[in-house]
Amino acid sequence: MKKLFIQLIENNPSEATVKLVYKCLYNEIIMLNMPPGSKMNLSKISNELNVSGTTVRDAAMMLLKDELVIMQSNQGFFVSNLNIKELRDIICARKIIEPDAAKLLCEKITNEQIEIFHNLLTLMDNAVNKGDYSEYKKLDEAFHRTIINFCGNESIILMYNSIVDTMKRYALFAAAKAYKKDAAYINTSFRQHYNIVKSLENSLIDNIGILIKNHIDNDERAINLHI
Repeated sequence: MKKLFIQLIENNPSEATVKLVYKCLYNEIIMLNMPPGSKMNLSKISNELNVSGTTVRDAAMMLLKDELVIMQSNQGFFVSNLNIKELRDIICARKIIEPDAAKLLCEKITNEQIEIFHNLLTLMDNAVNKGDYSEYKKLDEAFHRTIINFCGNESIILMYNSIVDTMKRYALFAAAKAYKKDAAYINTSFRQHYNIVKSLENSLIDNIGILIKNHIDNDERAINLHI
């Protein structure tokens, strides 16, 4: 956490300290470095980041507005637990947004863009072989974000950006459980990404939407099993 905080300071020298602490804690929660349901030790955070306790508390109050933490009387702040309704809402949104984005991309994808997807597949394959689920999920996120960004529709990009951080938290939690308990899950996920790239490469517009939906269904099953 300290390393990230230093990077935030270097990249945003004029930004208020409380906002930088907020961004740091936000990332820690989304990336599950602060697990769902865990108590936030404000004193420890204050010492690690070398900021005042008041600053950390103010940052925690900002996270409270994001519903990433809850505050319990006389007990302090706790990281919010994962919520099944929120999960279902996100999955539903993905099934609406991502297939259409992929179809738009399929109509106009360039050779340079195809090469970027193949490079991502190579990195994902390496992560699979190493059993590095954390790295794989980062690449998985990059893969889907690349589809969205390349589709060229600003409204779709805005909609996706509004759910991507919350989506990441659920996906990382499920992946950490699923990959350890079900080796077939990560292999299935990789094959699905490979088939998506092949459909993009060959402009199979009718096929791409089905593949994306099936892939999201696979993620949904894994998340439902482990949350």
